[in-house]
Amino acid sequence: DRPVRNRWSFLFLVLIVFVVKILIWGTYRYITGTAWLFTNPEYGREMTYWFGTFAKPILQLGPVFLLWWFIFKEKGSPFKFTKKNLFSSIVFGFIMALVFFFVATFVYFATMNVLGYGRDFHFVAGWDEVGWHLVIATMFSYMIGTGPAEELFSRGFLQDQTARVFPVWQAMV
Repeated sequence: DRPVRNRWSFLFLVLIVFVVKILIWGTYRYITGTAWLFTNPEYGREMTYWFGTFAKPILQLGPVFLLWWFIFKEKGSPFKFTKKNLFSSIVFGFIMALVFFFVATFVYFATMNVLGYGRDFHFVAGWDEVGWHLVIATMFSYMIGTGPAEELFSRGFLQDQTARVFPVWQAMV
């Protein structure tokens, strides 16, 4: 809540955090798409799932904390948390995550059938003999690792910090 002296330089710093996050995320995606450990047909599927579940939040939120403390010279958390409607928000979030999971699964399998791949997931995963268990595990990985980290970053950091220097509607844009 510290006052900002120059809103444009502050916005520039927020954008630097965004660019650093994108560069780190792009590097992670490149490595998991090309490195033997992640592309090995025998171990790569499970390694990608388990590593991604834990690495995604760290890789997406770690740079925010480091830049917040060392570049911005701020103290505390870069994310704004509130206890107002916390329980109902968490319950609603879990319900919507389940709805997302079932809708995304239906859309995914319907698309695979329309494209003529049926249950052959080789087209998407790049591995032979990929079954339902891996597709479901991957979707849960997105719900557990990717979704919350992206929401914390985009709404909890980018929008909140931008709202410090611009009206809320402009921060959302």
